[in-house]
Amino acid sequence: MTQIKNINGITKDNCSCGDWLNHWNNFTHKPAVFCAEIRCTQMFGLAGAFVQEIMDDTNWYVVPLCEKHQVATEELTLINNITLVSSEREETCGE
Repeated sequence: MTQIKNINGITKDNCSCGDWLNHWNNFTHKPAVFCAEIRCTQMFGLAGAFVQEIMDDTNWYVVPLCEKHQVATEELTLINNITLVSSEREETCGE
């Protein structure tokens, strides 16, 4: 299981994907159906949230989180096999 911290750094700058949830959908090739937090089953109000892994990783990633978990300040545990998509547009959507 992946432990993350929410960066709470939602930016108004989007990539060519339209928004950050579409960015995640495009690079995982599957739609976000649920919040990625392991104990959450929320299906509504999802957004692509910026997170970092709880280890020596300073990279920013995007995962689908519900409104509650988008602003969570505590560490979160993600569901098994969730894909962390890089938020670096140069590495992903070429912007």
